[in-house]
Amino acid sequence: MGKNELFLILFILPLLAGCWDERLLKNSRTVYISGFDLDENDDYQTTSIIRDMNISESSRGEISISNELVTGKGGSIKEASMTIDQSVPGNYDPAKGRTLILGIDIAKGDIYNVLDSLYRDPRVDLNAKIAVTDI
Repeated sequence: MGKNELFLILFILPLLAGCWDERLLKNSRTVYISGFDLDENDDYQTTSIIRDMNISESSRGEISISNELVTGKGGSIKEASMTIDQSVPGNYDPAKGRTLILGIDIAKGDIYNVLDSLYRDPRVDLNAKIAVTDI
């Protein structure tokens, strides 16, 4: 292999290492808190609070925070999340959730169905706090 070929390979190699799977935060709706429970038909019900932070350009960069409560139902946690994703503008992104609230019916049963669907996504925060409630 000559010097020219080696130089060409070393020149092209950094160009190939681009970020091909980026997900911009401005295009996603990040979840602050998620709650999971079973309804009367034993379908999963997911309730999430989506926090939007709007920075106003006209009023010297003041930040306004608004919360939106969204709910989805499905035969699995993934189906319930897809229902929410279809109902909100932007991409529903539970990856930044700080708290997971489990209903008592789910906590008495197999909680691994809930946790498995969340923690299989490599973007999900593994430091999220888990709480159990009976309301």
